[in-house]
Parts: sequence; C-alpha cells; structure tokens
Amino acid sequence: MVVRLSDFFDPATLQRARDYARRDLVQSVDELENGVFEGRVSNGQGKVYRQSIDLENSRRKANVAGICSCPVGFNCKHVAAALLVWSERESNPHGQGKTGLPRPVQGWLNQVVEHRAVPRQTASESPDGYPDSVKDRLLYVLDPLDSGVKIDIYKGRINAA
Repeated sequence: MVVRLSDFFDPATLQRARDYARRDLVQSVDELENGVFEGRVSNGQGKVYRQSIDLENSRRKANVAGICSCPVGFNCKHVAAALLVWSERESNPHGQGKTGLPRPVQGWLNQVVEHRAVPRQTASESPDGYPDSVKDRLLYVLDPLDSGVKIDIYKGRINAA
C-alpha cells in the first residue's frame, strides 16, 4: 500500500516525525490486521505514547486515521514517525538502515555524530569536560566483526581518590 504522508501531515509534523524516526524513538510498530497498526513512540524524555493507526485504502484514495495518547491526539508526529519506521521496515525487511547497520545501532550512531562537537576547553577545565559533581562515565567500544558492528557499552564511576 502506498500512502503519501504529506497528504495527511503538515511539513512541520513530518519533519519532527523524521527526527523521531532517525533518533530511533519509535519503540515498536506492528500491523495487527490489514491496514491497522499499533505503535509505541517515546518523546525522548521518558514518556511513551501509544498509537492506533488505521490505513484505509479504497479505489478512490487512501486515508490515514491515527489516534495517539499524546496531547495532540490525532495524526501527530508520533503517528507519522511510526508510519515512517513501518514503511522503512517494509522496504528493508532485514531490519537494516540505509547504511547496512541495524536500525538501533544506526540511531545511536546518528546521536553520537550530532553531539560530537565539543566546545573548546580552557586550561582550567578538566580534560573530560564534565563538572566535578558528575562521577559516572559511559564508555563504548566499537568492535568490527565479519557480520557487521558490535557495540559494547560499559558504565563506570570515577574514583575521587
């Protein structure tokens, strides 16, 4: 089924939805029956909204009716993000993004790239760039494997002594 999302969502909503999909905030989207979907999309701050989406496709035209538990409630960015992820998954059934990496890995790497710009440090700042009150650190190790990329994440604590 081909549905032009731009017929049902304004450009700002679609832009936000693409950002949610790219940041891997769509936790799940499943087709329950022909044209009926259920999704779960995070707002990026710990709140998860549920979507119930009905795609009707008649001979005359397609229709998107998406109900969401967010304050907007109908055909919001969460509904559009869920549909974008479902569409991408349907076009690439092996669960890999455009780069060949699994979607969660690609989403994480996109976030790393977005936040890699580090402000210049002054001589008095610590080399880590963290305030003294922050003791936890996150260490990630990228391991290239024959079948792709393996990412191991470790949490550590700085010993003040």
